[in-house]
Amino acid sequence: MSLNNAVKKKYRIQEMMDQLTKGEHAKLIKLIPKIIGKSINTFNNYSNIPLDVKKEIPHNIVIKLEILFGLPPYSLCNITTTGSHYKDLI
Repeated sequence: MSLNNAVKKKYRIQEMMDQLTKGEHAKLIKLIPKIIGKSINTFNNYSNIPLDVKKEIPHNIVIKLEILFGLPPYSLCNITTTGSHYKDLI
């Protein structure tokens, strides 16, 4: 799938959904609101957050989605965060 004209997304949610079979997708769409405690519209909004905006998905929901999709921790987000240990800074 080419994303040449599409805005890069902050989270890999749509990428994960696209890997499902049609049947898995249909079943998961019905289950996700119960799993994350939000409406399907909110989930769709989460799927479409552009990379360059400050909006974030609450951390507890990111963790639930990573578990749901079988992703390692911190891998749902398309942004890599780096930093220094405090001992290196003082």
